[in-house]
Amino acid sequence: MNATATKKPANTKTAAELRQEQAVLIQSLADLKDVSKMDELMISLKKVKEDIAEIEQEREASVAEVSKAIELHEIKVTELSEAARQALGAVIAQASAAATKKRGPATGPPKIQKAGDVLISIAPKGGRGRSATYNKGQAIPQYVPESFKAMANATKGEFEAELTKHFTEAGKTYFGTEGGQAELQKWVDFVKTKNATPKKK
Repeated sequence: MNATATKKPANTKTAAELRQEQAVLIQSLADLKDVSKMDELMISLKKVKEDIAEIEQEREASVAEVSKAIELHEIKVTELSEAARQALGAVIAQASAAATKKRGPATGPPKIQKAGDVLISIAPKGGRGRSATYNKGQAIPQYVPESFKAMANATKGEFEAELTKHFTEAGKTYFGTEGGQAELQKWVDFVKTKNATPKKK
């Protein structure tokens, strides 16, 4: 028997098109009211899954062949066709953007994360400028914020008591818990023992 006669025809759809078709079929099954059409949809869904698997296998084989050829012949990017260079550049740019987004900006000192609720807020002297705050789960910075350090120096042994006057409603609730008390003590120890933020000259 001739092998060409039994050869399975190649897929004419891309993997993206097949996945979209798969999503439509799955949604159709979810919305199905006529049970008699279930078998037909299941057969179609099975066929699409098989086609996707086949395309992925062919792609993996192609990637392996291309990688082997590049290594074997020491092919440089500049030797590739214009279309291939553009496709490769787009993939690299996409991967680089995803990595940068994941790890955050690479330049400048790391920013102190203040994502949680504001637990402590000290208004600036004279009412001008920003309040000094401490947020739930905030990372300990390199230097103590000036307002916190000034309060610690002015109140000495009464610092903790004075600090309670600046708790927000969220702070009053959270610092009443065991976890909140431990976090507060860690912040108090930091304020007392570390240096204040250096003043700009």
